[in-house]
Amino acid sequence: MDQLVVVSLRAVFLVYVTLLLLHSSLERLYALRSRRRHRAAPAAAPGPAGWPAVDVVIPCFNEDPALLEACCRSVAGQDYQGPTRVWLVDDGSRNRDSLLPVYQQFAGGKWTVQLLDRNAGKRAAQDEAVRRGTGELVVLMDSDTVLAPDAVRHAAACFGDARAGAVSGSIGVLNAPANLLTRLIHQRYRLRFQMERPAQGFFTSLLCCSGPFAVYRRSVLAELWSRYLTQTFAGVRCTSGDDLHLTNLVLATGRQVLFEPRAIASTSVPRSLGMYLRQQLRWNRSFYRELRWTLAGIRSRHPYLALDVLARGLLPLLLAAALVLLVGEGVLVGWDLLVDDLTLALGMLLVTAGFLLGHGASVPFLLLYGPLHLALLVPVRVYALLTLANPSWETR
Repeated sequence: MDQLVVVSLRAVFLVYVTLLLLHSSLERLYALRSRRRHRAAPAAAPGPAGWPAVDVVIPCFNEDPALLEACCRSVAGQDYQGPTRVWLVDDGSRNRDSLLPVYQQFAGGKWTVQLLDRNAGKRAAQDEAVRRGTGELVVLMDSDTVLAPDAVRHAAACFGDARAGAVSGSIGVLNAPANLLTRLIHQRYRLRFQMERPAQGFFTSLLCCSGPFAVYRRSVLAELWSRYLTQTFAGVRCTSGDDLHLTNLVLATGRQVLFEPRAIASTSVPRSLGMYLRQQLRWNRSFYRELRWTLAGIRSRHPYLALDVLARGLLPLLLAAALVLLVGEGVLVGWDLLVDDLTLALGMLLVTAGFLLGHGASVPFLLLYGPLHLALLVPVRVYALLTLANPSWETR
């Protein structure tokens, strides 16, 4: 039995290091190519028929009034020159009395405020606006997100290509200075939008249009909207992963899903560890639930995308397996005989650290985020996989 554990641990090490090095090398290569392509691209400009009409959809549920006001001000301050309608939908907020002054401030003109009688969920709240709008483009965004003044203009310019079905912008952290955790999340976002998203975007096949800010072609949404609204998993209505599922549905149509780094938005992230773990559980459950839709969406696309999905899904599980096997070997053969395998485990961590440093991470980030990842985020990933059909602990 102890020999089986030793062999398994070394096999896990080999697969982990091989997959990590292959994926990280290609990710860096394609991210650099993507950035060079964007630097060479012309500035945002209207198409032959001018700027298309845009509907901006902002569902709101129990939002902080100050955050919602900042969000609305950023939308009102867009320099977009095409026709714009804004739909602000209150999804049965319990703090509606404190939000009413914000609604009253922006209601009227090109703004429509809808107050739902009860909490129906984010997708249903979006539907209240999407089915009433008429704009060629639909902006779906979160109520705790602030847009740069030219965010909509840069995203809308991408739709000059008739093949474009959706565009996602670059997301930063609005409340990064709040505490140590938000600063770490800010660094994690920076790595994601400097490497992961540009690499996917190089193949015009972004794997997730960010929920805080993304733009869709209405004609594409019309094809798939009913499937988006009624998604279930194991007979249970899905209440999370809306951005990932909608992206997968767009990918399955064969349209391009683009990353536009000049369309910048900043969103509020969890300030406490409990809120952060809750968010990560939702995101990880969504990732694994969506795999069949993700694989269907990328079936005919570049093989790098399949490698990217494999790496993001498997690497944390391999790391968890290595830790379990290491403990098991210590129990079976004694901790004093684990020198070689402890070296292997340390090698896994050093390879991971080297990958992150090569992608722009700082040493302080590794020293602080690394233990958080190992001690909490990897177990959350495993728990999410084991409880895919359980909708508990997923509310917004």
